[in-house]
Amino acid sequence: GISPLAQPVITVPGNQLTTEGAPLAFSPSSGRQIHVVAPGLGAGPLRLVISALHSLGQVTPILSFGTTTGLTVTGNGANVFHLQGSLSNINAALASLTFYTPDNGDFTIDLLATDPATGENDVASIDVFASNVSPQVSFPNNESGDEGSVIANTIELSDPGAFDNPQ
Repeated sequence: GISPLAQPVITVPGNQLTTEGAPLAFSPSSGRQIHVVAPGLGAGPLRLVISALHSLGQVTPILSFGTTTGLTVTGNGANVFHLQGSLSNINAALASLTFYTPDNGDFTIDLLATDPATGENDVASIDVFASNVSPQVSFPNNESGDEGSVIANTIELSDPGAFDNPQ
């Protein structure tokens, strides 16, 4: 049989690549599923802490869940969450997890699953590299005029990663 003190086990995908400003879904359909098994959990709740951090601490990435039904959720509402509830509800939340960063850089998503009844736990990490998107230049008005006339036009410059930092 299964030992009642068997620890939870977190399964994570390998390191990930994304582009700044592009959401990165961790779902079964994306092939990037995060999943927890807890053979010794029984009927009690499971605790999961998930956090996302920038390697230099300059940018706060955003974690969001499509569902947290049946869970007690605390944390800062941006990049650190504490989830507590049934194993199936935690796995449903993880299957709807999205990572987002407004800037490029190296990030880590850390997970800690704990069975409160036994104190047993497991930790896992996912490294995410977000590549830079080049600034964009556009000329929104297509102006024309006669030779020798003055043409006024607006040039728009945008940088999808407003906090770009050298890598």
